[in-house]
Amino acid sequence: MAADKGRYLDRGGVCFQDACIAYEARQELARLAEQGKLPAGGVPLPWIEHEGRPLCAEAVLGIQAKLLQELLDRLVAESAFYKDMLAQYAETATALRQTASRLWQELAAGALLADVAGLEAGLRKNLARLPMTRPADIADMGRFVCGSQDRIDRIVTLSTSGTTGTPKRLAFTETDLMRTARFFANGMAQIVAPGERLLVCLPGSERPGGVADLLKRGLELRGTRVEALASPRSGTDGMAELIDAVRDFRPHSLVMSPRQLEGLYAVFGSQAPEGLQSLLVSSDWCDPALAEKVRQAWDIEIIDHYGTTESCFGAALECVRHDGMHIRHLDMLVEIVDPVTGEGLPAGKIGEIVFTTLRQEAMPLLRYRTGDASWLVPGPCACQSPSARLGGMLGRFEAGSRRINHPLKAERCHVLAGADPFEACTGAGS
Repeated sequence: MAADKGRYLDRGGVCFQDACIAYEARQELARLAEQGKLPAGGVPLPWIEHEGRPLCAEAVLGIQAKLLQELLDRLVAESAFYKDMLAQYAETATALRQTASRLWQELAAGALLADVAGLEAGLRKNLARLPMTRPADIADMGRFVCGSQDRIDRIVTLSTSGTTGTPKRLAFTETDLMRTARFFANGMAQIVAPGERLLVCLPGSERPGGVADLLKRGLELRGTRVEALASPRSGTDGMAELIDAVRDFRPHSLVMSPRQLEGLYAVFGSQAPEGLQSLLVSSDWCDPALAEKVRQAWDIEIIDHYGTTESCFGAALECVRHDGMHIRHLDMLVEIVDPVTGEGLPAGKIGEIVFTTLRQEAMPLLRYRTGDASWLVPGPCACQSPSARLGGMLGRFEAGSRRINHPLKAERCHVLAGADPFEACTGAGS
């Protein structure tokens, strides 16, 4: 495919997903070294000398454990909400911190542990004993913010489900935003190359600190020109604006919603817009059948993305092997839980995405409930990444229920939490 020209590999031949994780892992290890927090013997060489192979799963897990330990300390010291909450669960929080500390120390010391899986399970078991943070909680942003509010560079206000919910307010520092900019840049670099053009079509993305702004900050450093469709309208008028912009700008790549993709395909049919070689779909559930139909008809690469404002816009992204969405493992610790009981579910089973933001500065979140339905893909990716990935987005769980609302037609999808994702994707659930 033409999109292969834009695929990014680092100098060691590692796919961008693992190259990004390895680069940021080295930065974290350097920080810990400066602070005197590394074990006496340092860390195993494979954690540092990553070029030519993916960063090992032990390194990812060990650094995640250390970041979680630091996060718990910071939440108690700086976040009024979590200080109160963790005080009520002091014994559990202490056990979690101790488990995280042991996991970091033993993995970083290079011990060939027979029970790495057991230690990880222990960490997740202790984590699961803490209460989850709900969307309604973060309406009171001031109780969540860590450190001085003078450090905040962007505040985003979002309505909760329904029209009567108290708005959610999220705060981010410049460092938070730039981490996402790097994540976006590395992700898009697999489908758009230096010297090429990217058009971002998502509503509101042109705002300072928005998706287009973050893409521009990251990709223009590599020589990719990024433009945003200013405040695209909904309906027929909005689609006409999008089509005109695509024809005038002649982008090599697009970032757009599934609904926009559907409208674009209805206009252009089997002939792709001139010069288009790839696109990323975001902001909503994308019907896999639609993506595959367009991919084949236009002979372009299409990758999917999952992100929420609470995750600073970026959470997980497909690679060109289409074997699940790679998670920002140094920024997020992801759980899949039963939406009714909160019990953790094993890889391969459908449940609610719950995440902990490990490195967000302004407003880190501990066990945040998204309401979104997905699963963890077991085993390594076809691109050889050893780390867990998110499966496709299946919709949102009804409040207090294990049933999923179908995101395309707003119809109830009769799939229960804990089902096999293949059944959900084919509509054959129980």
